[in-house]
Amino acid sequence: MAHQNMVGVDISASTLSVAIYQGSSMETSNNPDGFETLLRWLTTHQIHPASSIICMEATGVYGEALCYYLHHAGFSLAVEPPQQVAQAFAHQLRKNDRRDAEKIAEYAHRFHDRLHLWKAPEEIVEYITVLLSTREQLVKQLTAQQNALKAIERKHYRNQVAETAYASLMQHFKEQIKRIDQTMKDLIKRHPGMHHTMTLLMSIPGVGWVFSSYLLVHTQGFTKTLNPKQLAAYVGICPYERQSGSSLNRKPRSAGFGHSAFRKLLYLASMSVRQHRKAFTLYFERKVAQGKSKRLVLNNIANKLIKIIAAVLRTQKPFIENYISIRTHA
Repeated sequence: MAHQNMVGVDISASTLSVAIYQGSSMETSNNPDGFETLLRWLTTHQIHPASSIICMEATGVYGEALCYYLHHAGFSLAVEPPQQVAQAFAHQLRKNDRRDAEKIAEYAHRFHDRLHLWKAPEEIVEYITVLLSTREQLVKQLTAQQNALKAIERKHYRNQVAETAYASLMQHFKEQIKRIDQTMKDLIKRHPGMHHTMTLLMSIPGVGWVFSSYLLVHTQGFTKTLNPKQLAAYVGICPYERQSGSSLNRKPRSAGFGHSAFRKLLYLASMSVRQHRKAFTLYFERKVAQGKSKRLVLNNIANKLIKIIAAVLRTQKPFIENYISIRTHA
């Protein structure tokens, strides 16, 4: 094994608990001063970038700054799904921050050949991620204001000041969303490769600028291969079997959770192609006539769209209406 030292880091909002596999442990603050303290401690204990992997659980923004700091210091990093780490120690009930760091270090040692080594995304991907997250929150707030305005407009006693306040807020949110959209477009246009791929994706019926931007982030700037089944599971539209013996025999259904904004855009795209594309319209009507529920058929259309998206990304060719794949047989 090239890496001899495994270090586990348990991350919280304010602290970092660090443990070397079968070695020392320490705790420091989760801020730039704490990062410098951690680096000095690692050096003191002969933990060097060339022979070490620092492993941590995926904690979103809490661990992002630490990842960049250690990456710039030359360390190899592994960012693992918390569920996988927890499953490796399901029989151990003892839990505290130091013990969690020790578990992560042990996990890295046991499963070193399966670790997901972290790679710093391109700056544009990080910028688009922040903008999409902000846009998502603004859309939610805009929807809330619209619903509130509709409610007070139905009251017997209406007040112009209250209605004007909601209308003003709604206009403000719309302007900010429009500004974010333009900023994303300007950023992507500066990157010819990404802009070209976005244009190819938007040749697919129902796939617009925002949907393509989510795909850009999901594939780390179109550098990762898009697996249709994994994307369906990530979004939350992948049907899972629920059958066991003779006592459990239910229809397959999706998990009901996943990236909600991504799933909403995919659902809207499915609705669009169902209404405006003849092939999908005929498919929808045929399945409904066979007794399938409308939501199930729309879910099928969404999965078909994901496969089309994956094909366009793989071939780097635009969508072709009525395309038929011809396979040659030896």
